[in-house]
Amino acid sequence: MRRLTFSSVGYLPGISAGLVASVVMLLLGRIWSAPVPAQLLSDRLTSLIPLSVFSSVLGQLEGSAKPFLFACIFVGQIAIGGLVGGLLAGYLKRGTAPVRLFGITSGAMFVLLGVVLAPLGQAGLFGSKSNAGTATSVLSFAIIALLFAGLMVAWITANMSLTRDVDESRRRVVAFVGVGVPVLLASAYIGKFFVALSQKSQVPSSPDTPDGISPALTPIDDFYVVSKNFVDPSVAASGWNLSISGLVEHPKTYTYDEIKARRSTKHIATLECISNEVGGEYISTGEWTGFPFHELLDDAGVKPGVVDVELHAADGYTESFPIEKAMDPNTFLVYEIDGQPLPKEHGFPVRLLVPNIYGMKNVKWLTKINLVDTDIKGFWQHQGWSDVAIEQTMSRIDYPRPATDLVAGVPVKVGGVAFAGSRGIKRVEFSGDNGRTWNDAKLEKPLSALAWTIWTYNWTPPNEGRFSIMVRATDGTGETQTNQENPPAPDGATGYHTVQVHAAKATA
Repeated sequence: MRRLTFSSVGYLPGISAGLVASVVMLLLGRIWSAPVPAQLLSDRLTSLIPLSVFSSVLGQLEGSAKPFLFACIFVGQIAIGGLVGGLLAGYLKRGTAPVRLFGITSGAMFVLLGVVLAPLGQAGLFGSKSNAGTATSVLSFAIIALLFAGLMVAWITANMSLTRDVDESRRRVVAFVGVGVPVLLASAYIGKFFVALSQKSQVPSSPDTPDGISPALTPIDDFYVVSKNFVDPSVAASGWNLSISGLVEHPKTYTYDEIKARRSTKHIATLECISNEVGGEYISTGEWTGFPFHELLDDAGVKPGVVDVELHAADGYTESFPIEKAMDPNTFLVYEIDGQPLPKEHGFPVRLLVPNIYGMKNVKWLTKINLVDTDIKGFWQHQGWSDVAIEQTMSRIDYPRPATDLVAGVPVKVGGVAFAGSRGIKRVEFSGDNGRTWNDAKLEKPLSALAWTIWTYNWTPPNEGRFSIMVRATDGTGETQTNQENPPAPDGATGYHTVQVHAAKATA
């Protein structure tokens, strides 16, 4: 058996080839919705991490969690490229034919992608269970394998040749043109990708209003975005359709134009992510255009015995909720927000809005509806998150922000939002002394029974010093939110939102 031989001559070309190949993977993910190894690995890692650990990391990193995980995986891919490059250079030095190494490397990469990574990421053998399908996945894997192997062997061979036959200054120039230019272009793309990913994953900044309190309707640019994906699917309206199957009398398939042609209405509703921390920003309110979801089920004819509605999305995401929730007249299928087609990150062409349950069950990029006679667990339920996902009563202080400097004896308008799903908000109370005393806040009438409530209270810091101000809400059933502090996992965060402020002495 021949001993493995490593040569540092191949390390830089290997890193370069790994970087370029990784960028092409991202491009194919965007263009063809092909399975992206970084996404497959992250999904698998997420499923293996204990929920308590996952929740702790999420709480610490918040919007940076996804870019951080992606960066780790991406750097790992490039490092492996460098390792493979060093091994290939070792074999080339020993006289192995470049053509043979190209064949071995491309074949091994193809098998790694299709037989190891794709099933590991639950995309099926050679991506058979992915949204892209087997044919597109196989083509994508073949392109990546051939590109990676071709660049690797060509650049290593050229590097070794230059090392032997060309003086140092000329070798550096040729190496930069042959390896450096493609790497710089790839690095520019991946840098742009990381910036976009980080911006998408970050929570919105403080409300852009004169008093610092959230508006009744969230501007689309400030609407929170959460996705399990590094590369969200790009779905073309022309090729999209929505199917209804399972326990129905008449299976149906709808095109985008047929969905839009149905009688529609405006629907104002608040969405909140189950990973939202106490006082967090993963909650927004929008004006949506669509129609009650049950209309599609009525057309299909629901058979007796249905337990769950199973939902499938264009990114391979699955979810479910009980048939009773599906027949709720306030469960909507929507295709517009604020009078414009849903942006890609919000689920174009269509998504669901389901009252009283967290956003993970409000499926985006919806493609398939399947009625079943069993309780179906979705993507996040398999990882320990709540199946019922009923929204906890929450309240938040938008202004003043933490560490805000106030003036003793001068009134300040404190305010924020409160939300309890379809239960509504009956009362909001404010405390300026760390919960020792409570005062009723003023409530604005919400824009709908499914929208958050804006609350305000005129508070005067009684003296100089630091104050712990807090808020609590009572829902429409008369139940006050609990002060018990719980993390988002598995049922949604609970506890009172508390903000530390400072009051200074008034200046003359």
